[in-house]
Amino acid sequence: MKKIFILLISCLMLLCACTPKQEEEVKEPLFYSKDIRIVTKDLQSVQDLVDKKLAVHESFDREYSEYVLEQLANEGIELSEDNLVWFYDYAAIKPMIDEGEIDAWVIYDNREDTINGFRGDYHAEDYNTLATYQKPYYEEKEAEDTSNLVKALYEEPFMVMIHGLDGYGKNSLHQWRNYRNDVNHLLVVNPQKKHVLIISIPRDTRIRNVKTGYYDKFTHFCQDGPQNPSQSLGEVLGVEIPYYCMTSFTSFVDGINKLGGVRVNVPMNMHLDMDSNRNVANPQRLEKGYQNLYGESALALARNRKYDGIVNNDMGRIRNQALIINSLIKKIATHPYILEMVGMSWLMDLICENNFSSEEKETLFALAKTFEEGYTIDNFFLDGEGQLIDAVYYVVTYEKNIEIAKGKIDLVMNGFVDSDSPYYEEIMKGYVSEGAGTIDDGDNGYIGSYYDLNDVFFAEKESE
Repeated sequence: MKKIFILLISCLMLLCACTPKQEEEVKEPLFYSKDIRIVTKDLQSVQDLVDKKLAVHESFDREYSEYVLEQLANEGIELSEDNLVWFYDYAAIKPMIDEGEIDAWVIYDNREDTINGFRGDYHAEDYNTLATYQKPYYEEKEAEDTSNLVKALYEEPFMVMIHGLDGYGKNSLHQWRNYRNDVNHLLVVNPQKKHVLIISIPRDTRIRNVKTGYYDKFTHFCQDGPQNPSQSLGEVLGVEIPYYCMTSFTSFVDGINKLGGVRVNVPMNMHLDMDSNRNVANPQRLEKGYQNLYGESALALARNRKYDGIVNNDMGRIRNQALIINSLIKKIATHPYILEMVGMSWLMDLICENNFSSEEKETLFALAKTFEEGYTIDNFFLDGEGQLIDAVYYVVTYEKNIEIAKGKIDLVMNGFVDSDSPYYEEIMKGYVSEGAGTIDDGDNGYIGSYYDLNDVFFAEKESE
């Protein structure tokens, strides 16, 4: 019996040995990352990386850096820690190149735009790509944890008032009683539609001050408290504006510099006879075309209203201000990791006095990331007629513009528009400002492009 048992076991083992192994199933990736490149100034191939210095990202792009190192190891190129320079801030790459600290660096997707944003002397065409990789993903990436975010900001439409004080100095953004709110823009944000409505108000607009009960220029309202402009404008538009951000000339300059400047299509050649501190020895000059503007130059564009034939003075100036806001949104939306580099809460508190809680600021940062795949902006201007009332100059807003603004707010906040409104077509006409030039530029000197807001808010319903 024992012999029979041993014989059966032997036959079974022989059968198993003779059975061909099934080939291991090769899984196809669900998707690949965007391009990850090794960029260099002088090297000719990845083989040259041996005994050289390679800069790899330490923080939010670390997974791509580590993937490149794995692929190099697979190609027989083993790099020790002595070969690697781990960096956090993309702005640091250009100095490291110039000082010979690195021979090559790893770039993910459009990060070179960020380097150029922080360092205008970094030009991608001056460098060569040694290799390009795409990281495969076999499982869907886990969605970001949004449980701690403020849903009223992350998922639902909200409004925030942006003010710029004509003040200077480190603490000027908190000294609103001493200055005027010269810059005033209402942002109405719909997170689900990835849409931002920007309503711009001329500083000399005549509005009732809810604190005093008297009509006055809007530019004086912050002196009665940082929320007074929001409350007073809200009365005109029939809405409650819960949030505000109030900055100053100095804080604006510092904030733009911390972001590495902002890329703006300057609408015209400009010359201002002073800088932001009214120093005539340091005038600002801007050339027409795309420029990466740092703080002083961006402020010069925002304040320009008297030189080079700009149309309609303050009416033109608020269009240039809107152009800068558009460009800032674009920079953050297309490079949301910039906020990780500077710190969202820290940046907001540096740039402006605001009434967002720490959780709400964290939510705004998370929301900015969702705009990376696309968003829309609609610029609207509460223009009016300049009038002398009791020998004082005011801008009296056209009633038509107030009604259009109300309709646009209703559309963004509630997804509703009254098709019977006499201003229906104007409400549904989206506009993206490209600034104000001369009378020879575009539509009466106001440069920009129009689009149909039906495509933003109702396209899905029509396709169902």
